[in-house]
Amino acid sequence: MATTFDQRTRTTTTHGGIRIPVRTALRWILPALACVLSRAPVEALGLAPRSFRARRGSGPSLPELRRGEAHVRLHAHAHASGNGTAAVAPDTRDGGTGAGPVESRAKPRAKPRAGTGVKAAPDPSGEWLADRVRSVNYFVSRKCNYSCKFCFHTQKTTHTLPAEDAVRGLCLLRAAGTEKINFAGGEPFVRPHLLGRLCKAAHEMGMAVSIISNGSLVTEEWMRQYGYYVDILGVSVDSFDPETNALIGRGGDAHNRHVDRMRRVRRWCEEHNIKFKINTVVCKHNVREDMTQQMLELDPVRWKVFQVLVLEGENAGAGDLRDARELRVTDDEYQAFVDRHRPSFSSDVLIPESNAVMQNSYLLLDEDLRFLDCSAGGKVPSASILEVGVETALRQAGFDADMFRQRGGVFEWTRDRSGDAPRPELRP
Repeated sequence: MATTFDQRTRTTTTHGGIRIPVRTALRWILPALACVLSRAPVEALGLAPRSFRARRGSGPSLPELRRGEAHVRLHAHAHASGNGTAAVAPDTRDGGTGAGPVESRAKPRAKPRAGTGVKAAPDPSGEWLADRVRSVNYFVSRKCNYSCKFCFHTQKTTHTLPAEDAVRGLCLLRAAGTEKINFAGGEPFVRPHLLGRLCKAAHEMGMAVSIISNGSLVTEEWMRQYGYYVDILGVSVDSFDPETNALIGRGGDAHNRHVDRMRRVRRWCEEHNIKFKINTVVCKHNVREDMTQQMLELDPVRWKVFQVLVLEGENAGAGDLRDARELRVTDDEYQAFVDRHRPSFSSDVLIPESNAVMQNSYLLLDEDLRFLDCSAGGKVPSASILEVGVETALRQAGFDADMFRQRGGVFEWTRDRSGDAPRPELRP
């Protein structure tokens, strides 16, 4: 960035003609120098030339991104403060402390297991890694405003990483080859400002952005401010019957408000040209329900139908916050639900995922950016990618990349932006 210094006013003028006090300018420079150690790529700050940014369809290839990342790395503190260029002061509303971003202040709270996962030779080409991190699910927080009885990522803690650390994690993922990031929880909209800034940062790094939500906390204002950066918004819909929703813990009541909220989110997605997706968990309370007519009316781009999954330490009773054991359905019952709906939907819309398909085919990151190994029927965390990097952490976790592809995990992740309005000006 070209700058000139005015001795009389003691200000620095940028190439765009903006006059900035020297102290403020130093706030840009010092984190940038420090972030040679923090391993955040240049495009995360929005300071790089547009031609260098890893934008979908116009940015550099992943090998080019890695070469650029190898010799110039800047800290992602600007995005953590909600600003697409350089930050004047960090924002503290979403986990930041207001202190400088030189080092990650949030260490993983639980002791990670030893590196007993996948053993393989180093990956200098990056192909092994890029093939496995194409799509990552990041549980931003465990906090949720619902109490679904089969939840398998329960509210054991309300901890959330500081915004700058979360963005730095996104930078590491992008440099490793991540093409799509899915923000989930808990309920990601319990931290709306943080979620919006992560969506913006991920989009500007060149990643497709997806969110899975219960839909109850999505607001029209959030969609106006951050919807531009979202490609897919998925809402959990397990039943259209209010009594069934109440039994599940999905916010059901006499007025069926959960379904009303979901329809409202569907309308906003259409207004903002965001792909609308639905997730359904099949359990004993809804296994005989026929949702065909309602789903045809909602017309999601994808309808994912899961078999309720029980994981030790999350929803298996015996001290867990949830007990989903009584909600389980047999494989035959689950298949009957799928078969009931299959004739009305194409194979690229109705996506069934039984326990056998689901358990190891999702690459999961918890609230401390640790990969979760679900292969043994529980969730065992790796070390944090902020501590050891993406590849080392991934080799500590179980993930079946072949099953990920077989279940249809790779599809058209980005939305059509040909009719998009200009990007919104975000509030400071």
